[in-house]
Amino acid sequence: MCDGPSADDTCRTLVESRGHFTAKNLPVGNETRRWYGTYRECLIGESEQQYPCASVTCRLCSIIRTDFDLSAQGKKLPIGAFGRAIYTSSSTNTADEFSANRVLNSTTKAMILADIVVGKPKIVHVDRPLMREAPRGYDSVMAKKGFFLAHDDIMIYSNDAIRPAYLVMYDV
Repeated sequence: MCDGPSADDTCRTLVESRGHFTAKNLPVGNETRRWYGTYRECLIGESEQQYPCASVTCRLCSIIRTDFDLSAQGKKLPIGAFGRAIYTSSSTNTADEFSANRVLNSTTKAMILADIVVGKPKIVHVDRPLMREAPRGYDSVMAKKGFFLAHDDIMIYSNDAIRPAYLVMYDV
């Protein structure tokens, strides 16, 4: 989908040049904001901890330190219904299902509001667990909630198409 160091103007511009989304009154690259739930193994955002921890297994801090990493998807959890991808949702409820706090003495959880370059999404209504990329001619995969799918998700198959915008901390 995109090649480059980050989901910046380069990625949006590349996807825009193929899809001409602004001509359809959409944002450049059909970019949108979506929720991403993950786990943390530290107290970032609580008490005195203001900076990411150094643990390579703390997914939240890894994203803050080095951005999203598709190669880390599916290592601790099974690969999802649409293969190894970065799963995002329009719903905080869905993102919350994937947010976990591995610090025993804390009730605070975290999720990320991310900017994603959707481009031209392939709309699907059933699982496709063997997917490794968006189908030819598409930039992402959009799962429509319905009879076979419980969530409305957009899956991104490129690190360059997503970047964290906001960190949201909340108590459960």
